[in-house]
Amino acid sequence: MEVNPELPLVDDDKNDIEKSSLDSTLLKQHSSSPEEHKKIQNDLYVRRLQTVEEVAKATILKETWEEEFKSTNGIIVDKYSIEQSIDPVIDSPKPIIEYKKSQNMKISYASKKCDSFRLSEGIEIDASSSEDLRKFFVLLDMHPRNHSDNAFLNELETHDVYCEIASEQVSIEYNIQNIEITAEFKDAIGKALKTNTPIEDLKRVFNKFGHLFTTKIIIGNKLQRMVRLNGEKDKENHVSIYHDIGNESLSLWKEKIQPYDSSYLWTMDGDPIEINQISNWLETIPLFELEWHIIKRIVTPLYKILCINQRKEIEKLFSKQDHILITNTTEILAFNTGYQRIEFNSKLKSRNYQIFGKIVDANGKELPNIYVKFSLKSEYGFSVNWIRAGDKNFSINLQTLSLEWRLIGCPSEIGYFDSTTRDKEIKTGSTELKIASNKEAPILEVEDPTQQWSCRINTCIDKPDKPLSSSSISLNLEYPTTRKAPIFKASYKILQQFYSIIEVKVELIKAEYVEFLNEDEEITVTIRWCVI
Repeated sequence: MEVNPELPLVDDDKNDIEKSSLDSTLLKQHSSSPEEHKKIQNDLYVRRLQTVEEVAKATILKETWEEEFKSTNGIIVDKYSIEQSIDPVIDSPKPIIEYKKSQNMKISYASKKCDSFRLSEGIEIDASSSEDLRKFFVLLDMHPRNHSDNAFLNELETHDVYCEIASEQVSIEYNIQNIEITAEFKDAIGKALKTNTPIEDLKRVFNKFGHLFTTKIIIGNKLQRMVRLNGEKDKENHVSIYHDIGNESLSLWKEKIQPYDSSYLWTMDGDPIEINQISNWLETIPLFELEWHIIKRIVTPLYKILCINQRKEIEKLFSKQDHILITNTTEILAFNTGYQRIEFNSKLKSRNYQIFGKIVDANGKELPNIYVKFSLKSEYGFSVNWIRAGDKNFSINLQTLSLEWRLIGCPSEIGYFDSTTRDKEIKTGSTELKIASNKEAPILEVEDPTQQWSCRINTCIDKPDKPLSSSSISLNLEYPTTRKAPIFKASYKILQQFYSIIEVKVELIKAEYVEFLNEDEEITVTIRWCVI
């Protein structure tokens, strides 16, 4: 049957959506002559195409069969299924509609349960978004390691073979570069990004509007069947195999699922169709004798439809790079004790962070010869110890001293990200320095120690046109914290401005704490650095 999709569209009265249920009846009542039958088939097909086009461009639809075609809403990944969100995320959709009229057969092997689920649900992830989707789900705390019972994310092993015979009639594609986002969705994202706990606030937004967005849907009908194999048969076939529909393809399907019965497939309504009836079934797809359905969705993370600035902010949240998450100034309560505990205003998600800081006076000037060491990090706070070395005769106003500190870490791990520090680009790193006693002149015997150890560090700054001296460099030392722990200080010297190389010098400043350091012992000092 030849059908011309360019035929003039029927008028609004004949194209009323509510009349779609009468079309199959109309076809049967006017089948007296082949010419009239063909004309009615043509009219019904064009009417269906027009209905699909109206649906693709609509934002509010009646509660009819067309509702499932609506792609202006996000997709919520539920525990066992996927469903459209209640609220739309785009306005005035401008879809690219293509009339396909193609038929194909696909045989796929699934080694993970999530792959089986996506195959059976007709879900494909946009090829350029697969890695971003994984990171996005980690950000939303939906990673498979924590959600093995979530069908969309379940990475448990399986051995399934999937067969699909599809009749594709229409494709509806949305260019995410040209769509208009609804004001409600845009405002909700903007408010979440302005808070100091953007990840938790974004979770609430995406749980409402959806986790995925459909960039393309294929409308038509299909037969399908999933067979779970015993053992690891055909495990090497991890990719989909597309075939023309014919005896050779059906024989391959039979071979793949032996010894299971291969004589039937399932319709989308759950009815069995015998293999020898597939040709007759396919002929009814373009007509109203069978309803059309969404048989395939290509999806991308919902945040991808946002403007580029908001996308970058969200991607910064789930990146593995370190950022300045908190900056603060804490008053020193009792300087002479050499110790203070700093508590956070709210609990963090992890203790996997680094602290850099210094003690300053009322004018914000760093005090000379005062060295700090951070320890006992937790989700609730950290401890700081300090020692005054060198010339102790300079006067200090103990009432005006403060600790300036920065918390550095990965936003998705820590769960807190100060909105005022997100524009600052930093580089961080660490290196280890092995410190051993000198057999000829052990540290223990040095009354006024001058022993020094040094190493060179390449900070890998990505701006070779910017001299390192224009950056702020912070150092932090980590070493064993026993009662007799040695006390070290660190200083640096820039060796090559435009190659970002510095020399770090570590010095011993408390010889009385190194009694345990015998000839054959050594201490590992971890030098952590941060360049802003």
